[in-house]
Amino acid sequence: ELRRYRVLQAGKIRTGSAMDSAEAGKLVVGEELSAISQEFVGGIERVQFSRGWASVTSKKGTPLLELIE
Repeated sequence: ELRRYRVLQAGKIRTGSAMDSAEAGKLVVGEELSAISQEFVGGIERVQFSRGWASVTSKKGTPLLELIE
């Protein structure tokens, strides 16, 4: 079963899991995402969904995505 997330903070969507991959759009607060896959990049959890990749937390540790139970 896919994990679902809710966007807590606006952030960048990227084309790949790497933090320096090209921008693919922006997250909208309140939006819900279905994760296709996930991996850790530089200690930060990244999730892939239909429009690209996003971080679960910022580099400073601020939550960007919330797991929906």
